[in-house]
Amino acid sequence: MNWVLFILFGVSLAVNAVLIWPETASELMRVIYTTPATFGLISLVLGATPLWRKLWGFFPLLNSWVFPDLNGRWQTEIHSNIAAMAAHHPDFASTDPQTINTLVPGQFEIVQDWFRLYIRFDADDRYSTSNTLVVEPRKDRESGRFTLTYVYKNGVSGLSGRWSPLAPSNP
Repeated sequence: MNWVLFILFGVSLAVNAVLIWPETASELMRVIYTTPATFGLISLVLGATPLWRKLWGFFPLLNSWVFPDLNGRWQTEIHSNIAAMAAHHPDFASTDPQTINTLVPGQFEIVQDWFRLYIRFDADDRYSTSNTLVVEPRKDRESGRFTLTYVYKNGVSGLSGRWSPLAPSNP
């Protein structure tokens, strides 16, 4: 990813050189000290608008060099550890952990741009929904595989139809 930023900075320097076309030392200095602002502007326009997806489509190798475009809805199955946790939680004292469903089919919705990545999970049974608190995309240096590590807030729909966190509440 660092080399992409280096190339983007070089493009910013080139854009400034073309726009200012320095003929004196002071104009050359103006090219140099305005390049970070141009870099920021180009990064913002490419990263926070749909243009970045066009760039990824135009240069498909960016999917393997930087990080893949994960935007969209993805079918999945989550293997929950709720049965193991229920065995030690007083709210589940009368529940047989073997009767708790640990396979939760659903869909991930991923919204991604250059600066952020947001993941939401909706269970097919509409019982559970999770929203991203923190997400970190990574590329393993040795294997080249991409991974997402994320922390999320999960909630369930109660009988009233309102969303509430899974943690038990004490009135």
